[in-house]
Amino acid sequence: MKTANEKASEDVAEKLEEINSLFSLSDISRSQEIIPAIYSYLNSSEYLAAALKIDEIRKILQEAMAVKLLQKSDEIIRVNLKNLSVDMQSLFNEKREQGKLNVNVIIKHIDEVAMIMQNTSSNIKAKKYGVKV
Repeated sequence: MKTANEKASEDVAEKLEEINSLFSLSDISRSQEIIPAIYSYLNSSEYLAAALKIDEIRKILQEAMAVKLLQKSDEIIRVNLKNLSVDMQSLFNEKREQGKLNVNVIIKHIDEVAMIMQNTSSNIKAKKYGVKV
């Protein structure tokens, strides 16, 4: 009886992890759709829209960090979150003040986050399907 209970507990934990991975993969995939929109908004000088999309990415990154989904250290993720917050503020200020905005720095930060998200997506898929990426 004890062995059956232990087996059932293991099965439940495994299914829960699988469900969490699917939800996580959904969030990560959503971020991979948002990032090209950010590039587009930056290229067309639609800074408010870019800032709002960066906020979405920032929230996904925070959630992924909270559930220990990312393969990077928490310190690296914190740096990226800080960069995104500074970028959002710069974009909001640019909209109000029409100052000089260095879009290349923002694009560099988005590129770094995009790489983290892509690696995370690959790792989730590899774990799910048993294939090393």
